[in-house]
Amino acid sequence: APAAADYQVNGAAATAADNYYQLVANESDLNAINTNTTNLAGNYMLANDIDYAGAAHTPIGNHTTPFKGKFDGNFFQIRDMTVSGTDDAGFFGALENAHVYNLGIVGGAVASNTGSGNKYAGGIAGSSTGDREFTTDSHPKEIATSETTVGTKLYNVYVKGTKVSGNDYYNGGLIGQASYTTIDGAYSTAEVGAYGGGIVGRTSDNMDILNTYNDATVTGSDTKAFFIQRANKATVT
Repeated sequence: APAAADYQVNGAAATAADNYYQLVANESDLNAINTNTTNLAGNYMLANDIDYAGAAHTPIGNHTTPFKGKFDGNFFQIRDMTVSGTDDAGFFGALENAHVYNLGIVGGAVASNTGSGNKYAGGIAGSSTGDREFTTDSHPKEIATSETTVGTKLYNVYVKGTKVSGNDYYNGGLIGQASYTTIDGAYSTAEVGAYGGGIVGRTSDNMDILNTYNDATVTGSDTKAFFIQRANKATVT
């Protein structure tokens, strides 16, 4: 077999930190990601569909220790998970500067705690955020500053038939609350709360959504859910 140094990704030498992925095949493997902050910054790839058959799932990451790594669903699905009794409810509890690709969430139910504080619910993640970079150009009479979002990225993800519920405006088919996040190539046919969003419950600060469609409904009715229930500084194209 070739030496590790012989492998390249996009013309650059492969490194463990950036390009190696650990296969995840069952609920125990998923739970292990939550063990410590090192694991929560790792790279993972589904080896197959994982069917919870209605059993409880512990969200990966939370508001205090969010998931900051990469997760490639490898075009597989997480099926019929149940999430309840938590502030950050979703397959992921909280994402920060994370990358999530090629992942489907099918069926099941996601419900966050309600009340004051950070309580969010989404099929993919309860909440998602990231960092931003500023570029400053100095001029004798002025300073021009540009801002670039370098936060969480979700590509080719979907939520199908999952029931999502939580605080008004903070529950969404994909994400409950999002900022500094890009969603590209996604869709939702989730069932959300009366004041939930089909894609995102609430956006704030530098949210970009591209090539995404919403066919989510409000639970208990045939009413279509808003794409975003409460939008602030969001771009949809």
